[in-house]
Amino acid sequence: MDMLLGAAADASGRMEYGLEIFSRFLGDDDRYQFPGKLAEHVIGSLPYRNLLTAYKYYKVFLNVNSVVDSPSMCARRIFEIIAAGTPVVTTPSAATCEFFPRDELPQPESRHDAELILRASVRSRELRERTVHKAQRRIWREHTYSQRAMTVMDSLDITYENPFPQSISAVVSTNRPDHLDSVIATHAKQLHNDRQLVLVTHGFEVPPDFAGRAKDAGIDNFVVVHVPGDRTLGECLNAGVAASSGDVIAKMDDDDIYGEHYLSDQLAALRYSNADLVGKQAHYLHLRGRNIVMCRFPEREHRFTDLVMGPTLIGSRKLFEQFPFAHRTLGEDTDLQRRLVEADASIYSADRFNFVQVRGDHAHTWSVDDDLLLANSDVHSYGFAAEHYCF
Repeated sequence: MDMLLGAAADASGRMEYGLEIFSRFLGDDDRYQFPGKLAEHVIGSLPYRNLLTAYKYYKVFLNVNSVVDSPSMCARRIFEIIAAGTPVVTTPSAATCEFFPRDELPQPESRHDAELILRASVRSRELRERTVHKAQRRIWREHTYSQRAMTVMDSLDITYENPFPQSISAVVSTNRPDHLDSVIATHAKQLHNDRQLVLVTHGFEVPPDFAGRAKDAGIDNFVVVHVPGDRTLGECLNAGVAASSGDVIAKMDDDDIYGEHYLSDQLAALRYSNADLVGKQAHYLHLRGRNIVMCRFPEREHRFTDLVMGPTLIGSRKLFEQFPFAHRTLGEDTDLQRRLVEADASIYSADRFNFVQVRGDHAHTWSVDDDLLLANSDVHSYGFAAEHYCF
């Protein structure tokens, strides 16, 4: 405690607020009061129900484990705080090292290192949010109460039905034969195992070697649906849904960039939000003509909303069967979401990572549409680095 809290106190002079301590035993037994200068950082006491709210109002939380040699015993608050969206810095123990790598849960071993880590975490929003996102991914995959219950039942050979939908069908409609390699590459790199590619070819047939190319890339579960060119995009998507077999449907485009964790992250968001439809409203967009990457709607991240980006829609099969796409080629995704909102369904905007919308080349000239996009976005960088947005 002296090492980590001392480092936080050392760093506080460089910060607007610095270290704040909530003491469970404030005003009680003298043996449990914070000593010396640390007492100056005690700002009060909070009951547990209020701590759950406080978790979201700080840039970093500190954790110390009283038991350091157990490979499984550590504070539950580590998981709770990260799940709430705030990074944690902890002193190392056998359990923390077992559960999280240090790029997800920083674990300094000296007061000097702890001070530097705390200063960096408070200063850099990007560092905090990437750290949290990677740690949250691990929590959704390995450390919820449902997973603990399933571990116990597996150990006791108790039969149960997995409460999480596992199978995903990615429906991709394209009228561009030259984009087939991109579709294959995007789907092949997805790390979620139980997935199906549903390729809807709009106005053309796949070449004879398509099946071989897909299998060579590692795609064993796929189906190709041909739709005549005079049909609408909405009809193409409905045909894809009808041909799919997954419990969950993900609408994906043929030319946008999806990271390898895209499907698994979106599936996790569908679980933890309990929303009817999940997508991304906050997202990155690459203006290739100017080589600018911007973040659109950055304030619309991790919240319920009324509109997410069309290439990021994911929901249950039942949802897409109950609310099919309208027979239109423009605005079919917006129309679907409007009808969902009217039916009191919930739409959740997840994190901004692992998806980049791509806007094509305009011969290196500005267009009104480019100006409109820039006026409503934050310019993030000049030049595209895939590993920054997709990790």
